[in-house]
Amino acid sequence: MEKEYEEIEEGRKLVFIGLVVFSLVTILVAALGFCTKCCKSWCFNLTYGIILLPVWIVVIAIGAVSLYVSSAAKEKLEEECIKLVDQANAEL
Repeated sequence: MEKEYEEIEEGRKLVFIGLVVFSLVTILVAALGFCTKCCKSWCFNLTYGIILLPVWIVVIAIGAVSLYVSSAAKEKLEEECIKLVDQANAEL
């Protein structure tokens, strides 16, 4: 059971790091959004839109994956507990 816990912990750390990185990128892109008011260039606005869409797609994808992993981890933990109980009963 220790091995599975370590794998879950590594996954949690990776998801956390990914969320922190993309949240910083999102904050940077949001700051660029404030610049659209003073920059009237259509080129800047077009570039901002091109940058904004992939950032939001990645943020939503990471959120969806982390939600799936957290749900799957609960089910996996319950399955492992049942297996351990069955092994303990078999040894008695």
